[in-house]
Amino acid sequence: MDGVSGAGDRMGADVSLIDLDGDGSLDLVAGVPGENDGNGAVTIIYNSSDGLSGEGSQTFGGATMGLNGTEAEFGAALP
Repeated sequence: MDGVSGAGDRMGADVSLIDLDGDGSLDLVAGVPGENDGNGAVTIIYNSSDGLSGEGSQTFGGATMGLNGTEAEFGAALP
């Protein structure tokens, strides 16, 4: 189910630390390839001077970018 942790989501199957917002702090990107019946998703948790926080975090799947993601396991491998 979208946005809700569920059995088989595989949250964190792959993770990467990348400065996505250009503030000099590494942000956490976590793959969730089992989300939405295997279509997959990626969750971004931004870092700040206070550390990682769920505030402002984002989760999106291939459909968000206009991709056909049927059982694509989007987020299974990250850069």
